[in-house]
Amino acid sequence: AKNTAASEVVLTDFPTNTLENLRYNVALNARGGPGERGPAVRSLDWTDKSTWPDPGSIDLVIGSDLVYDDGMASLLAPLVAHVLRPGGNFIHIFPERGRVGVEEQTEALAATGLGLTFETDLPPGKLRAGHAIQPSGGEPPARHSMWHIFNECNSKRFIVRRYTKQPPPAAMGAREE
Repeated sequence: AKNTAASEVVLTDFPTNTLENLRYNVALNARGGPGERGPAVRSLDWTDKSTWPDPGSIDLVIGSDLVYDDGMASLLAPLVAHVLRPGGNFIHIFPERGRVGVEEQTEALAATGLGLTFETDLPPGKLRAGHAIQPSGGEPPARHSMWHIFNECNSKRFIVRRYTKQPPPAAMGAREE
């Protein structure tokens, strides 16, 4: 949010502890100008439309490692299609291997009107330079701890995909008679 001219940045997740951590980090990294506030933090449940932002209200959705189990792509796709304006983009970054369900992602998004418009890969170490992070106190890293995630960024190849929401067919131009 500090490095963008976006009028609004919203960070979302579902678990309460993650939302608390997001709020804490937003406070630590606030823009700091008079009257300015950091990004909003909101709960978002992919299965509860009452938590979804307004239709077509978002220009860009950025997600990291969102699909990691069977069926998740089919839950994510309708949400992304709902919130993006026509021409809006969804950028998703995820590890090249080890994420169940990501194979279905492009097909699920295409079924909701989002086409794959860009893909690249990032070799190990490109997401976070430096040494592997170890927990303090000598405890072993938990399977899904931050230490695991940062070390994963150093050791795995990641894929970055951009999907663009296509305009509805009627908006693509009138047919000439």
